[in-house]
Amino acid sequence: MIKVEFEGYIDGKALKYYDNVSQKKLVFMSFGLGFAALYPTVLCVAITTNDYFMFKVLTASIIPLAIVLWFSPQMLTKKQKRQNTPKRLYMDKRFIFMETEISTYSYVIQDVKRLVDHGEFYEIVFRFGKGMNFVCQKNKLKIGTLEKFESYFEGKIVRRT
Repeated sequence: MIKVEFEGYIDGKALKYYDNVSQKKLVFMSFGLGFAALYPTVLCVAITTNDYFMFKVLTASIIPLAIVLWFSPQMLTKKQKRQNTPKRLYMDKRFIFMETEISTYSYVIQDVKRLVDHGEFYEIVFRFGKGMNFVCQKNKLKIGTLEKFESYFEGKIVRRT
């Protein structure tokens, strides 16, 4: 049974914040994966060829990779951004669910590290490795109350208004 529900696409400050945070995470993950895949290869080539110059050249090639990865999330079309924008967040006693156009994410409430109150919207931050951050806009509340919503996160609320 649904206890609290926010329905409707986030907009305004919440959308701007969500796009900024999700873009930074995407860049960090992309660069991390790219670096993790490329650098061992660079190291192996440098060691096997015993060529320090080759190591410097291959290491320098990581810089263009970083630049491409930094700008790649900004190349998403409006449709792609819309497909990944939260349109519904709901919760019961144990789980939090967030729906986008293309998928539904669910996490255990116990995995929430903190609830950040940004004034017009909340950001639900999960423990590292447990999930992505959820953003829900206060004026999209459809079922329940803000007090009931906050009661699920007692002791984990950070106010940034």
